[in-house]
Amino acid sequence: MPLTLPRPDLHLSDTERNVSPIDGRYWVFLSGGKSDFTIKAWDHRAWTQTVELLGGYGIPLVQLGGTDKGHWHPQIPGTIDLVGQTNLRDMMRLIHHADGVICGVTCAMHMAAALEKPCVVIAGGREAWWWEAYVRENRGLIHPDRVNVPHRFLHTIGQLPCCMSYGCWKNKVVDLHGDKLLCVLPVVRPGQAVAKCMDMITPIHVVDAVMSYYTDNTLPPIKDAKA
Repeated sequence: MPLTLPRPDLHLSDTERNVSPIDGRYWVFLSGGKSDFTIKAWDHRAWTQTVELLGGYGIPLVQLGGTDKGHWHPQIPGTIDLVGQTNLRDMMRLIHHADGVICGVTCAMHMAAALEKPCVVIAGGREAWWWEAYVRENRGLIHPDRVNVPHRFLHTIGQLPCCMSYGCWKNKVVDLHGDKLLCVLPVVRPGQAVAKCMDMITPIHVVDAVMSYYTDNTLPPIKDAKA
């Protein structure tokens, strides 16, 4: 069967499409990831600041994530915390009714693309943007001109020697279990180590990307976000 669309194909029931599990407008985000790919994680302090800044614009945040073994999603204050309380269909439904999604390179990004929702992806330099970004400039997609809601794929390809031409494809920031594929530019802070490529992406970058969906008329005006 030939591919005809530059995104996954997901289907919701009538109830899932028409009845939101949360009143009002909101954005969904995932603050962590899996312990076997810690290089994809963003600093939890940056998440906290992002939530605070978006709250100043009147944008509520709903935190999702799994609690199965190997999953790690640090709780971020000031959010509606649904970590460990949803299955995949719940997640799809929440994303469908959200204004948008903020996440790393993970399943939520692909769900957002399938449901044609705004998505700000904190990608760093592990994977090249042309490998997976849902943007019209990505000629690796089938019919990229049919990307109706382009993502904001925040990457650092070309900005560091370790990801100057393509992604590094490393797995861990620091050695946990004799790991071989380690970040060559780790930023180690108390409580969490992050890759330099992720640390270069700031809360302001993320907030600006979120707000761009309101200023380019993808989403209704932000003044209605609390409605």
